[in-house]
Amino acid sequence: METETDIITELVQTHTSELVAYAASRVKDRQEADDLVQNTFIAAFKGLDNYKGESSYRTWLFSILRNKITDHYRKFYRGKDQEISSDAYFDKNGSWLPDKAPSSLGEDEHLLDNPEFNATLLSCREHLPEKQFAVLQMKYYDQLEAETICKELEISSTYYWQLIHRAKLQLRDCLQKNWLNE
Repeated sequence: METETDIITELVQTHTSELVAYAASRVKDRQEADDLVQNTFIAAFKGLDNYKGESSYRTWLFSILRNKITDHYRKFYRGKDQEISSDAYFDKNGSWLPDKAPSSLGEDEHLLDNPEFNATLLSCREHLPEKQFAVLQMKYYDQLEAETICKELEISSTYYWQLIHRAKLQLRDCLQKNWLNE
């Protein structure tokens, strides 16, 4: 008969790499991803008696990890907002500042087929503040609805749209500096 320790040991050996890859794609810091996975296994060990077998162990672990990632992002939303404002891009009348006005990044429909552009975009994304990174990740990579994101992160829809707007502005600024000016 397998003990709880045997089960967890097997789960760690079988699922660590895919859990770490998943977490690393959703948080900016690799060490944080490792910590989230470790906390996932700790929670699984503590909750093993409650595992009902209604889903596979893999599905159960990913569910725990998704909750840990959501908790990780919530932690940042309780802190003081230290992100840039739109004032860095617009004048008092709401018009673009001359050096921040958007310019074409190229043929839009083909940009995502360009490996160099994708590398630049990922690099720019990694430099976003944590809150902006989180909402962008959840909206465009996890394809969650705004209402779901607001609920999970316990933020207002107004704040959510501010974060999306700021993230897009910063991504555009970064892409203009690092893609267009190469």
